[in-house]
Amino acid sequence: EGDALKQELINNSNTKTEKNAVNITFAFAGQETMGGPLLIEAFVNGASSGNCNFKVVNNLGSKEYSSNIISTGGAYACSRISIPVSDLTSGSHRVFLTVSSGSMSGSAEQQVEVSL
Repeated sequence: EGDALKQELINNSNTKTEKNAVNITFAFAGQETMGGPLLIEAFVNGASSGNCNFKVVNNLGSKEYSSNIISTGGAYACSRISIPVSDLTSGSHRVFLTVSSGSMSGSAEQQVEVSL
């Protein structure tokens, strides 16, 4: 039984990383001024073109927004989106970001507090 467990651990450690993964890092998700729009920026690693789809969920429901992957001087990012105050509520919002570029994709999420 111990040998089977060792072999399973070896097999799991040899699993190859998925080649079609796009890594996403939120650069900014918040308001620059209280009562202002929600601004979201994210860096993308593994894709130089494609679409960024944002889903913002709050206690009223959810809304979706989109932007494109752009070059930012040596790196790639989702172009900044600005979510109007009329689409927001005070309190916690969850931002889900999915990036797709051909057969490659990736996703990330971030919680954001909004003050109106």
